[in-house]
Amino acid sequence: PFKLESGLQVSTRFDLPLVRNDFPSLDNPNGDYESGTGDLLTQLFLISPPQGRFAYALGAQLIWPTASQDQMGSGKYQLAPSVAGVYYPEGWSQGSFVGLLLRDYFDYAGDGDRTDIHELSIQPLLNYNLPDRWFLGMMPDIRVNWEQDNQWFVPFNVTLGKLLNKSTVMSVEFNTPIVNDYDRYDWQIEFRI
Repeated sequence: PFKLESGLQVSTRFDLPLVRNDFPSLDNPNGDYESGTGDLLTQLFLISPPQGRFAYALGAQLIWPTASQDQMGSGKYQLAPSVAGVYYPEGWSQGSFVGLLLRDYFDYAGDGDRTDIHELSIQPLLNYNLPDRWFLGMMPDIRVNWEQDNQWFVPFNVTLGKLLNKSTVMSVEFNTPIVNDYDRYDWQIEFRI
């Protein structure tokens, strides 16, 4: 993030995932394991200066249908207005926090033959900073699919990472469903730099 004169911070994010999965699709009718790129995610957040032990953020994500194969992306342009709040508990290591992030994903254009998107994302946040710039987090991306009779998806989630320098983080994240009313995935591992 970088600071504005008002004290607000601006945070951006750009993700182009490299994907390997076995989802059947028009590009992969047999459901073989295939590799390629996913949809490009762009994000902009305005973050308030901490007010005591609290901080707030407001922003949005834009997701672009750039996947190299149908099963690796949605085929839809998506917008996700977002709001977050975090609390820095007293007695925890510096920078550790708990919070909540809410996003409302919906598509506004794209392939008319692909499934419409309207999902609420509820993300409870827990990040605990460990010695030597390591951290442990739990940030499950709970989804309510408004397009499919309000079905729920609730994963177990854990992340382990390390701050390599002031602007570079390396982490590994594991997710597996606890409640799987609609099939998002059986399990997933994400490596990030």
